[in-house]
This record gives sequence, structure tokens and C-alpha cells, in this order.
Amino acid sequence: MTLTILFIACVLATAVDLASVALVSAFIYQKPTVWQVVKTIAVPLVVCTVTIFLGLTFGNYLTGIVKQAECNWIASSLFFMLALKMAYDALKLSPLKQTINPTSVVGLLVLAVFAGVNAFFYSTAFGLLVQQQSILNVAYVLVLALIIGCIVGLRAKRLYRLYAEWILAFVSVVTALVLIVGGY
Repeated sequence: MTLTILFIACVLATAVDLASVALVSAFIYQKPTVWQVVKTIAVPLVVCTVTIFLGLTFGNYLTGIVKQAECNWIASSLFFMLALKMAYDALKLSPLKQTINPTSVVGLLVLAVFAGVNAFFYSTAFGLLVQQQSILNVAYVLVLALIIGCIVGLRAKRLYRLYAEWILAFVSVVTALVLIVGGY
């Protein structure tokens, strides 16, 4: 049960990350065309979906190599590393990300790769924690959350600062601590 709650928190945090990209794009476009909406959703979605499947596959592959107890520690370590990365992103990379133009395909791709790295960390960690048969369920939920995050970002009427990096860092630390203390 606790692992499910942690998974939902991580999925929502990842969706906030993509919602922030879509929010900035929608704010710049004001009244986006169908092509702009499709591009804003499709580019991050494809990049993050690929990294999610790679991460889940890699994490599941590692479960065949290491013992289950070690998988839990590796997953916890991944969450801690992601928290450190997200804190660094918030402090150092956030000003850089603000200079990237999300209306160009290259700019959108760069922002999608930043979000994809985070999705890879999450999906690798959950690939270590879930069994083979539930790996596709994890992937479906993550992809659905990414779509919802993009749509929410595009539907927003004003530009909000979502603090996506700090939200992801906080969720990652809490997840790692629960995994360590709970012994999952």
C-alpha cells in the first residue's frame, strides 16, 4: 500500500514537471494552433515515454542481477540522487531553463530531455521495486500522468511558477526515506 502511495506521488511530481513546460509554451502562444498544441504535448511525451520504458526495463533487468534487499537500497539511492539533482536544477539550472524557447522544436526537445532524465530516475527505481508483470501497469500510469500534466499546463489561463524542481526533490527525499525506514 505504501509503495502505491509513493508511486502516485512520484507520478504526480513528474506530471508537474511536464505541466511547467506546457504552461510556459501556452503562455507564449496565448492562442495556440492545433499544431502547436500537438507539438507541445507530443515532443515531451515521446521523450519521457522512451526514457520511462528504458528506465523500467533497466531497473527490471537489475532485479535479475542483484538481491531484492539490494534493489531496495539501490532504488532509495536513486531517489536521493534525483533529489540532489532536482535541488541543483532549482538553484543553478532554473535560470538557464528560463532562457530556452519552448516554442521551437529544439527548445522543447531540450526541456523534454531535462524532464526525461527525471523520468528515467523514477522509472529505474520503480523498475527495481516492482515485479515483471506489473511493469506495463507502471508505464501506463506514468504516460497517462504525463499527458494530463501537459494538458493542464496548456489549459492554464495564467503563468504560474510551479516550483517543479523543488516538488520533485521533496517527493524524492520522502520516497527514499520511506523505502529505507519501511524496508520495502
